[in-house]
Amino acid sequence: MKKSTQSLNLKTTNKKIARNVAAVTVALCILLMSALPVMAAGDGGVSSSLTSFMDILFTVIKIVGVGIAAFGLIKVGVTLLSHDPNQRLDGLLFFGVGLFVFFVKELLQAIGVQL
Repeated sequence: MKKSTQSLNLKTTNKKIARNVAAVTVALCILLMSALPVMAAGDGGVSSSLTSFMDILFTVIKIVGVGIAAFGLIKVGVTLLSHDPNQRLDGLLFFGVGLFVFFVKELLQAIGVQL
């Protein structure tokens, strides 16, 4: 008889926990949905900070692109001596990807993405 009362107590406890979790979830959803958007001041501080951050980010991306392209050219140069076409193709792919990464800002602007 103890087993049935223990399982009954577990079922009611699980139902209480599930009810409490559901109540907290609903309360959080209501809280998040009722938040009002706050507009930034029109002084341009946020915009200029974001612009300078994007300039720094694209400069780092260009440096990485140059590194990848240089590695690809070195790999192609080394494979010319070994006559291995698969490694030569890998080197050319590295060079192509490096050029793509180098010009990613210009490519994004060409397709219409405003940065």
